[in-house]
Amino acid sequence: MAFGISATAYAIGGSAILGAYSSNKASKAAKASADKLAAQGDAAAQLGRDQFDWYKQEYEKTAPQREAAAALDAKVGDAQYRGMELATQQAQELDARNKGVFRPLEDSIVADAKAFNTEGKREQLAGEALTDVNSAFGAARGQQVRSQSRYGVTPGSGRAMALDGQMTTAQALASAGAMTKARRDASAEGYARKMDAVGLGRNIVGNQISMQQVAQNAGASAVGASGAGLGATQSGLAIMGQGFGAAQNGLATQGGLTSAAGRMSSEASAQQTSALTQLGLGVGNLAKEYDLSMAKKATPPPIIQSDEGIKTNTGKPADTKKALAEVDATKVDDGWSYDESKGAPPGSGGVERTGPMAQEVRRTMGDRVAPGGRQIDLVSMNGKLMASMQELSKRVKKIEKRVAA
Repeated sequence: MAFGISATAYAIGGSAILGAYSSNKASKAAKASADKLAAQGDAAAQLGRDQFDWYKQEYEKTAPQREAAAALDAKVGDAQYRGMELATQQAQELDARNKGVFRPLEDSIVADAKAFNTEGKREQLAGEALTDVNSAFGAARGQQVRSQSRYGVTPGSGRAMALDGQMTTAQALASAGAMTKARRDASAEGYARKMDAVGLGRNIVGNQISMQQVAQNAGASAVGASGAGLGATQSGLAIMGQGFGAAQNGLATQGGLTSAAGRMSSEASAQQTSALTQLGLGVGNLAKEYDLSMAKKATPPPIIQSDEGIKTNTGKPADTKKALAEVDATKVDDGWSYDESKGAPPGSGGVERTGPMAQEVRRTMGDRVAPGGRQIDLVSMNGKLMASMQELSKRVKKIEKRVAA
């Protein structure tokens, strides 16, 4: 049965539907944003976990290479360290041999070299050379005398004296040359001995220094190899550190987005609650206004009977989602007024109102709610509004449960 509704009732109902419609729209937008942010947070956290898993795989995959590099570096370092010890030992042995054997010998050679190239030594060698020359010429003279006697040359003759003079001149020349050569040889040999002594000392010290340098280089290389081995061992720490960083960034991003999603969910819940409140107030005020309008009529309308005992086909639950969709799809006009010249009830014109048209309600909710598209069945409209409120209530509870979790 359809009943007329006063202008005030239409205004109250239309305002309630419009407010609920706007609040529900805002709630849907907030919920969509919250869901999107939550999905982005989950994606960021998953990306961080994926990165961390990849770094762990790389760490495990490169573990054999790190271990092999560390082992090789340790082996090279040990060899270089043993080389350092050997070179150090050889340097110590050379130093001991230098001090115990070669240095005393060197001192002796140097002393002999210094004592050899002196004026006295040179004259000694010159005298020895002169003696050798005189001995040689003495033997030659005896041989000459014997030869002269054999050939009948008389000693003291002119022939004999001439030969003796030649021998004497040759002896003098040979003596002078031998003495000069002896002096020169003495100087040359003395210089050579000094140079040999100096060279011997330099070679000994040079060999010792070379071995010390070899030991130092080997020691430095051993330290470098040890450092390289340590670096190879610790190189995996950087991989894991990057993995932890990626995972932490993902979780931090998820935390920020989840927090924002929580705020958006709270906003959606508030919007849903506002929609329910406006619908509840609108329905209550609509019913109240309807009662008042009916009370003012000269002939009160019959009381709407809702007793289950006088109804049929009861017990079928209303489709709350469909009801909410129908309310959501119903256009609500604002600023219209009744025109009494077109058949509107007397006294209803001249007042701007807000509310849906019967034709619009029939289009979205069907002929049962707006029979013929000319009037609105308040009982059916009230049922649609209540079903919509129940659907909104379900969604609010889901949001509250998600926010609380």
